[in-house]
Formats: sequence, structure tokens, C-alpha cells
Amino acid sequence: MASGIEHDNVIKILTIPIGVLIALIFKAHIGFLFGTSFLLTGLWLSPDLDTISRPLKRWGILQVFWWPYRKMIPHRSFFSHGPLIGTSIRFLYITGIVSLLTILINKFTSINFSLDIKTVKSLINQYPKETIALLCGAEASAWTHMFQDMFPITK
Repeated sequence: MASGIEHDNVIKILTIPIGVLIALIFKAHIGFLFGTSFLLTGLWLSPDLDTISRPLKRWGILQVFWWPYRKMIPHRSFFSHGPLIGTSIRFLYITGIVSLLTILINKFTSINFSLDIKTVKSLINQYPKETIALLCGAEASAWTHMFQDMFPITK
């Protein structure tokens, strides 16, 4: 089992080579988006958000929003570390938190904050390749994490 430091190091080491490889295969901006997504989701939306971990601590005071997730998702379960399902659940969870906060902001303040499903769908339809790059970068970082857990690198 890899440690949190090892997970972070591998994500940081692989970000540029993977981003460049994707850029060479597709286009520069696709490689940039893939690499950026790989890095940020590897560090902040890791499968280890189901426990007190380095990624959880990076959220600072906002880590409180991950408390229900940690209570619902067993550590290293299929729902946190499973291919496709783990990343999907984390994205759905954070989408739910953002939606709830949007509702509360609009209800209790004079701020009119809007992030509706039509806007998101429009962006996805307008930028399908970029959306796929972002999602694939996120999933690739999760796979890297799972691979490290299965086959830890020993010194």
C-alpha cells in the first residue's frame, strides 16, 4: 500500500510527461487540460478522501463538506477506489455540495448565483473534447492511485 506522500509524488512526477504525451497525440490544449485535471484531481479529489488523508487536509476548513462522504463510503471500497465508479461518485458528491451551497446562497443572501444544468450541458456540448480530456485526466489519476495501492513501489 502506497503512502500519501508516495501517491502525491507519483502524481506530480507523471503530470508533465502524461500531459505532453496527450498533447502530442491530440492537441496542446487537450494535453494541458488532461495534465491539469490529472494533477488537481490526484491531489484534491483522490480516492483517499474516504479517510483522514493528505488530500482531505488540502481542503482546509472546507474538509467539513467531505464528512458525510467519509461516513457513507467505506475506505478502499469499490465506491471510493473502483474504476470509473469512484471518480464518478466523487464528482457527483461535489456537484451535490455545490448545488446545495448555490441554493443556500440564493435563499439567504441577495446574491443571485446561478450554476444550472443547462449551463453545464451547454459547456459540455460546446467543448466535448475538452470535457473528455478533463474527465479522462481525473480518471487516469484515480487509476494511478489504485495501481500504486495494488503494486506499491518499494525502495
